[in-house]
Amino acid sequence: MLAVYSRALLGLYRRQANRNGIRDGRTGMLTVIQRFGSGLNLNVHFHTLVFDGVFRRTPAGGLAFHPACPPRDAEVVQVLDMIRRRVGRLLRHRGLEPGDEGPGPDDSLAETSRVLAGIVGASVQGRVALGPQAGARVRRLGDLRTPATVTRGPRQAHIEGFDLHANVWVGARDRARREQLCRYLLRPPLADDRLRLLGTAACACS
Repeated sequence: MLAVYSRALLGLYRRQANRNGIRDGRTGMLTVIQRFGSGLNLNVHFHTLVFDGVFRRTPAGGLAFHPACPPRDAEVVQVLDMIRRRVGRLLRHRGLEPGDEGPGPDDSLAETSRVLAGIVGASVQGRVALGPQAGARVRRLGDLRTPATVTRGPRQAHIEGFDLHANVWVGARDRARREQLCRYLLRPPLADDRLRLLGTAACACS
């Protein structure tokens, strides 16, 4: 998934550079995989630093940096939708599409009635349980329409559980802000300086 996500972001900068007449421009990025949310819940997501522009080799053999224009809201939506579709194809290719899990080995209902377990499993997976179309996905109202896009602010988008926030920018010479951003990317689930010892507890075991 990280490869899918990275290619989509790098492609955004490459296309913009091509539109501005900069051929063979390349950018770079660093991604940290975070596995928790603000409530210490499991929430796997990516934090990424990207050079806001592309490098191109000069005739003298050096490198010249060409800054990019800020991405438009529509471009953020376009990149997020591309990521969503490509991740969906990847999951289907690897047999990991959400909702495709069958009953587990400890399914007590399957031990009692395999037919009933099959009907329940099909219901959970959103598939037809019986008849000539058994196994086919159930068509739902709205399946054919374009997924709804929710904008949560400038350069932010949400599509079907996928989020992309691209509205944080740090100037090239702002070392203090860059360090602050890096600390945010690398932050642990708990900050030691925010922990307090409220008291001691005794445990009596018999």
